[in-house]
Amino acid sequence: ATLMVAAGGGSTNITAGLEDALALLNQASIAPATEKIRYVRPVVILFTDGCHNEGPGPESVADRIKAQADLVSVAFGADADEALLLKLASTHQHFYRCTSGRHRRTFLAKVGQTLASTLTSGANSTLALGTLD
Repeated sequence: ATLMVAAGGGSTNITAGLEDALALLNQASIAPATEKIRYVRPVVILFTDGCHNEGPGPESVADRIKAQADLVSVAFGADADEALLLKLASTHQHFYRCTSGRHRRTFLAKVGQTLASTLTSGANSTLALGTLD
């Protein structure tokens, strides 16, 4: 599932997007791990080109997400709040900056390849997502 949240008029409400992602995580039905079924940790990817400037701060929602999923944050555009995005990410290695549209497309392709390969192998993607170029 893909979730996109946009705010008009130059406003950025990162909390609203993270709350929607958390709601999806909480609704997900996770089968118990068995010999034939392995649990793979979910991943939430936060993209923003702005600074959080609308609504309550996103830190507490990000912490609740990180309790059950990996949170990868990606900054693009000159106005992105890198310090906040670094703090929201699961680890410093899970924060990325995309410098152009081409870089963003390449990054997303790498994320897709990483998620597909780890899912196929039944491995959590936590470590692999922290090592993307």
